[in-house]
Amino acid sequence: EDYFSMVFNKKGWIWRNHHITRERLRFLKRKFNSNQESLALLDDKAKFCTNWETYIHRKWCVIDEISLEEFEEKFKDADRLIAKRGIGKGGKGIAVFDTSEMGYEEIYEEVLSQNEPYIVEEYHEQTGWLHKVNPSSLNTIRVCTLSINGKTDVVFAYLRVGVKGAIVDNIHSGGIRFPIDHHTGKIHKGMNYQIFDIEKHPDSGVQLYGETIPRWEEILELCREAHELAHDSLHLIGWDVCLDEDDISLIEGNGGPGFPPIENPHENWWGDMKNYLSQLESS
Repeated sequence: EDYFSMVFNKKGWIWRNHHITRERLRFLKRKFNSNQESLALLDDKAKFCTNWETYIHRKWCVIDEISLEEFEEKFKDADRLIAKRGIGKGGKGIAVFDTSEMGYEEIYEEVLSQNEPYIVEEYHEQTGWLHKVNPSSLNTIRVCTLSINGKTDVVFAYLRVGVKGAIVDNIHSGGIRFPIDHHTGKIHKGMNYQIFDIEKHPDSGVQLYGETIPRWEEILELCREAHELAHDSLHLIGWDVCLDEDDISLIEGNGGPGFPPIENPHENWWGDMKNYLSQLESS
């Protein structure tokens, strides 16, 4: 899968060796985020929402820790609700409910019947430019930060957008990934598992390649601040950021964030990560 997702067929072996493949990512996760108890703050959605509540900006609950009456009161003003597995990745196990079509009791019982930890949130209705790209999904920006000895650097960033009718934006569910120059916020050509030079959204026609993410420095600053709330043993974190017309918020955090393909052959992420590891080991 790395061969195609990293576009290795168009790159020489030296350029390929600069990438962070899945095997290398597993190695880095063991080195940078070895504390399993701390990782649970990211992997467990309820713990994440609790620890980073300041940046969440939406109502949520753990379904089996709340009564029906409390559930109805909490979400009485919500038009839609979204249910997610308490521990899950890749957009699996997600369901969206329209409260005008299903009663609160029916939604509550439906989620509770899954017999596994689920959280329910008010569905975040995205506004602004990214909503126009693909209105059916929440389109997020992944920003990866790496913190050593109190200094937090932004390592990479990319935009994720869903396709028509999809409720999630990740590439494993048919979405498109657009690498971002994390220094400037400028968007590079996007890719999925079939096409590697996407300039416009295939359904909405919105131009993405060459555009600059609005409020880019604010997004980076939010992610750096969020990393300060992480346990000291969590060095490498991928943040899923929602950009709205008038707001910036966090959706999730990831302790094993996948690196996108390298656009510039002079960049060497594997070399950079080895340098960071040396800093960590000597600290």
